Amino acid sequence: MQDNYLWYEVNDILSKINWSDWMYNSALAPVPLDFTTTEGTQSSTMADSFITLAGVGAPTDYKLYNDYYTNLKVIFQDQLVLR
Repeated sequence: MQDNYLWYEVNDILSKINWSDWMYNSALAPVPLDFTTTEGTQSSTMADSFITLAGVGAPTDYKLYNDYYTNLKVIFQDQLVLR
C-alpha cells in the first residue's frame, strides 16, 4: 500500500511541472539549479588559502587534496587560475 501512495505523490508533483518551459524554452530553467556542495566550497577555500599564503606556507588541511576526486581537484585548480 505504501508504494502506491508514493506513486500518487510523485505523479502529483510531476503534473505541476510546466514541461514546455523546461524542454522547449530557450531561457534559463524556471527553477535555478544549485550544485554547490560542502566539499566543493572547501576545495575552493583551500585554493584561496594557498593564494593568501603566497608560497610561504600551506593551509593546515592541504593533505585533503590528495583524497579529492577529480571534480574537486578541478574546482581547486580553477580557483587558482581565476584568482
